Amino acid sequence: MRVKVVIVLMMVALLVSMADARRRKNRNRQKNKDLKCKYGRPITKSECVNGTMTKTFSLKRQNAYNNCTDTKSIERPCRMKMRCKYSVSKGDCDPTTQRRTKTYILKDGSDSNCNPTFTKEKPCRVKDKCKYKPTRNSVCDDNGMIELERKSGSDPNACAPTKQVKCSEKMIRKMQRKKNKMNKKERRKNRKERRQNRAKECRYKRGSWSSCNPKTSLMVRTDVLKSKSADFCEQNRTITKKCGGKGKRKNRKTKSRRCKYQRGTWSECDNVTQKRRKVNKLVSGDPKRCKPEKVIQRACARPDGRDRCFFGKWQDWEVCQNGVQKKQRPVLQGGMECQRRGVKTRPCNS
Repeated sequence: MRVKVVIVLMMVALLVSMADARRRKNRNRQKNKDLKCKYGRPITKSECVNGTMTKTFSLKRQNAYNNCTDTKSIERPCRMKMRCKYSVSKGDCDPTTQRRTKTYILKDGSDSNCNPTFTKEKPCRVKDKCKYKPTRNSVCDDNGMIELERKSGSDPNACAPTKQVKCSEKMIRKMQRKKNKMNKKERRKNRKERRQNRAKECRYKRGSWSSCNPKTSLMVRTDVLKSKSADFCEQNRTITKKCGGKGKRKNRKTKSRRCKYQRGTWSECDNVTQKRRKVNKLVSGDPKRCKPEKVIQRACARPDGRDRCFFGKWQDWEVCQNGVQKKQRPVLQGGMECQRRGVKTRPCNS
């Protein structure tokens, strides 16, 4: 144990001595640095010498040591620009050759690497004064060509009235946008016309249908004229129709609801059919329309092999305890999931 303590103390002493030595070394380096002559940015600079390709810079002293001179001269290589920049002067177009001469004059760069002047001949660019546009009914044909018509402002003597060009994707998109725009305008126009015609029409507010007349088997509805309708419209209109439709469906529903049955209890699972059976007996209803018994059968197991939940009748609500009232029904078959479904709760005032 003592040996370990001695080793740790020796390591700590070594680290402290190394830190002191580093601190002394930095202090001496700073002193030597302060003794050097310091000079600032260049005061003047000479032009680039073509022979040596160097420039001379004059620097002014910054620190106050008497051993340093007031100014210092240094030489640096000239920064050569790799690109030659020229200003271009264009000549007139020659009508016979349809070419023009361009003169390039050196703008920025070194004389040793860049030519001071040179000339180039290029063809004249004559702007096409004939402009064309697709017509409203222009469509691309089977050969991929489309017919364009001459725009207004083009020279009729020099430009043909029509022109055949290839259909490009840009042109097709442009024609599609124009077509959509025209369709929008037409839809707005039709909408406006419908609004104007609607004001001239007779518009009525629908009333409610009367009950069915057993003698005529008809229903009657009286509609009232709306405001902003035409002057020649009548104030009321009467509409009749035959009884039926929704009324018949309602009668069927009410007739089916009249048959009330008492729920029976599930039997045991049959070993042969693997089904349970329940018989509901008629309590109230027309015996001519209602069956005296309803037999319900269900498989004892689900398609995935698990037991199906079978329950008995619901019991009455129990006494309220701690603000909760509970009702239960016996579980005839099933696991924990069925046990949870066999209980109902509701809040109450104890």
